[in-house]
Amino acid sequence: SDLIAEMSMGRYASLVSRNEAPFVAIPAFPSRMFRHSSIYVNADRSVRDTSDLKGKRIGVPEWAQTAGIYTRGLLAQQFGLGLGDVEWVQAGIHETGRQEEVAVNPPAGVTVVRYSDRTLNDMLLSGEIDAMISAHAPPSFEAGDRRIRRLFGDFMDIERRYWLDTKV
Repeated sequence: SDLIAEMSMGRYASLVSRNEAPFVAIPAFPSRMFRHSSIYVNADRSVRDTSDLKGKRIGVPEWAQTAGIYTRGLLAQQFGLGLGDVEWVQAGIHETGRQEEVAVNPPAGVTVVRYSDRTLNDMLLSGEIDAMISAHAPPSFEAGDRRIRRLFGDFMDIERRYWLDTKV
């Protein structure tokens, strides 16, 4: 069905947590990549490394997006940035109106603000958010706009170190 074709691990985990999963998953993971490269920042802002993210606003296209879940996990595990240390902003990457595909109940102490009238790309450019986590690069970054950069310019070295340290 269309539901199964569109199901991500993040959405599936959300449904399992509420006993609403329409099927049982098998442990096959087609997306085998690190997510250090999926953190984008406004180059003009004061975010130079992960410690600068504390108290900032970080955009995500969907809270339950699998890539975002992995990225939030590595920020917490590898860099000590807890979910409640930032304000989370949910909106479409380049189109307005994107919404969660499953009901999301963030943990206590975690703030997620949703916008249907603007995009993460525009909010990052304007400085309304300080960073963005996304499996797909923001359009301005892909177009070569120097106002947006990856948080980790050397993401491959950081990913290699992560692998050596964790074997994950």
